[in-house]
Amino acid sequence: MKKKIYAFAAAFAVACSLFVCASAAGETKVYVTVSDGSGTLVMKADSVTVTDADGDGSLTVNDALYCAHEQYFNGGAAAGYASESTQYGVSLTKLWGVSNGGSYGYYVNNTMAMSLSDAVSNGDYINAYIFTDTVSWSDTYCYFDSHNYTADEGESVNLTLKSIGFDDEYNPVAYPVAGAYVVIDGVKTEYVTAQDGSVSITCDKPGSFVISAASDSQTLVPPVSILTVDAVTSTPVTSDGANNGGIQSGTQTDAQTDAQTDAKTAVQAPNSDASVTTASAAVKTENAPATGDSGIIVSALVLSAAACAISVSAAVGRKKK
Repeated sequence: MKKKIYAFAAAFAVACSLFVCASAAGETKVYVTVSDGSGTLVMKADSVTVTDADGDGSLTVNDALYCAHEQYFNGGAAAGYASESTQYGVSLTKLWGVSNGGSYGYYVNNTMAMSLSDAVSNGDYINAYIFTDTVSWSDTYCYFDSHNYTADEGESVNLTLKSIGFDDEYNPVAYPVAGAYVVIDGVKTEYVTAQDGSVSITCDKPGSFVISAASDSQTLVPPVSILTVDAVTSTPVTSDGANNGGIQSGTQTDAQTDAQTDAKTAVQAPNSDASVTTASAAVKTENAPATGDSGIIVSALVLSAAACAISVSAAVGRKKK
């Protein structure tokens, strides 16, 4: 019995170890953003299936960027991506087909990676970029406070833009980005961030949009967030002018409303006989089925007759005096 227990325990341990290895070096999905040497977004939080491309037994930034080029760059990773081992770890030597001596940056979930050997997990966001300013190195990494936003058509969405800087001890610190323009699907808008980096944009049509930012005063590494706007379905109007929300429309409804108003006015008129006659006529008009323009004509004729009745009644009253 003990031998069976030991055998089962050993088999279970082997299975667990195999599961851990498979999880570490298996497949996972990340979202990759890349901007080239001109500051143009060439990947925009695109989904990338990551495998252990370098065969080191783990999934890393190096694997993610290699697989991103393999899947999206014309010519694959062989043409667009390269890395090498240095005294600082695995370092980039080519990104999106550009070899510039190592002037690159890359972040995982908006946190600066120490090297390409940093691990990645399912659902991570990886941003890599080529420096546009290789003289004063003014390129500033920035990001919105959420990777994804959702809203209904017609709603407003609040965004906050932050940048990564360093304090006196070279620790990374987040700062608000003021005066930056919001860029939607590559088009610069009039939305500008406030002093605290916040901005509110209105979603005036449904769809999926790439939200980024640009500045006239700073060299921003273009951030990427995805905004999804859901369409708002209006309630259909029925043939009798009514819908589920209780809203009515159509010319016939307006004529009926006028008839009701005239009826109420007639009830308050001084001559009781004429008032009753007019109110009765108006009620009959209101209850009549809608017939388009002919209905309006009938309503108008009835109201005209009612007006004549009031005039006649008033004239009779004056003769009696």
